[in-house]
Amino acid sequence: MGDRGNICVRDGSEQVWFYTHWTGSGIVDVVRCALARHLRWDDGPYLARIIFDTLTEGTQGEGSGFGISGHMGDNEHEVVTVDVGTQTVRVGDNGAIPFSDFLTARTKEEFKDSQCTPWPSPANRQDRPAIGRRSANSIDSRASVNPDSNNPA
Repeated sequence: MGDRGNICVRDGSEQVWFYTHWTGSGIVDVVRCALARHLRWDDGPYLARIIFDTLTEGTQGEGSGFGISGHMGDNEHEVVTVDVGTQTVRVGDNGAIPFSDFLTARTKEEFKDSQCTPWPSPANRQDRPAIGRRSANSIDSRASVNPDSNNPA
């Protein structure tokens, strides 16, 4: 049981893989939300961290549910590949899409109203839902709750 997915961030000949056990169906939106911040698009290590922070928001410090690797983990969805050098995103076997075109599926205002608002302020950071947050109180329908707390991901 799970909702496994992978995001690959490539920077030249290097790559890092982010694995999620519970939110694989939302990884396209994770990447959109991270890129919508318009931060460090040309800086691989920072952009990778921004994407991982978006993926795991609200769950930092837990011992399961997410991973970082040099290779792809278990998978149930199309892999989302972010290429820093070409500034493109590829979903599965589809063609590479420039970052700016990838974001046009949603406007900045739609992002502000979405479940993954990428413009947190200290005042609203704790109150807003996040893609990665696994809480029974989360209004994000893409986030899955592990009903068996004795059997973590």
